Amino acid sequence: MAEDEYRLVGVTDEAINQLIADEAPNIDKEDNYGGLSNNDIIDLHPGQKIWQFQPYQLRINAKTELKLNGSAYGIFMNGIHIGDISDADASRFSAEYQSKKSPRLVVDVFGGRYKQSVEAADGSETVKRFKTPYQVRVGIGEWEAVRQPQLQQEAANGWDQVANSAEKFSQATGKAGDSLNKTGNQFIGCGCSLVVLLIIIFLWSSWFH
Repeated sequence: MAEDEYRLVGVTDEAINQLIADEAPNIDKEDNYGGLSNNDIIDLHPGQKIWQFQPYQLRINAKTELKLNGSAYGIFMNGIHIGDISDADASRFSAEYQSKKSPRLVVDVFGGRYKQSVEAADGSETVKRFKTPYQVRVGIGEWEAVRQPQLQQEAANGWDQVANSAEKFSQATGKAGDSLNKTGNQFIGCGCSLVVLLIIIFLWSSWFH
């Protein structure tokens, strides 16, 4: 086990089987035993253990959370309590977790069901199923690299909103300018009418005096 991985304690087959059942719709059928038939296992992987699931397959879509389980650090996947960080690793785990700006838990499930070709009494090869206890290991990564495209999109959306607001303001200003021009033209029209009216009054007064 690598230095930056933590093996969980208290892992039960019941919890992992519940997780597998929960994740079943998200698991490609070809990922089940590598999509290999019994004949494929005999011909291509004689004597090798072909696991039902690779370690990464049960964590791709599962929501992983860290919660206090009594006094221990509990790991939950899709709300299912998978296991706890051991007391021996608790201090190291806590220090690494707190050192990350945006910690991301990476949970891998090992063990469980597997198939293997075995030699029968007559010398022929047959495939049998076996099972080992599940083991779960946890690593701590960062969210920044994963979230960067999302942040860039959010920033782009923000700039779009600013641009749209600026365009709306420009349109509103243009409409206000048009209104002022219309008002000015109306005022000028009224001014011309007033001048004509004054000239008529002046001429009328001249004729009758």
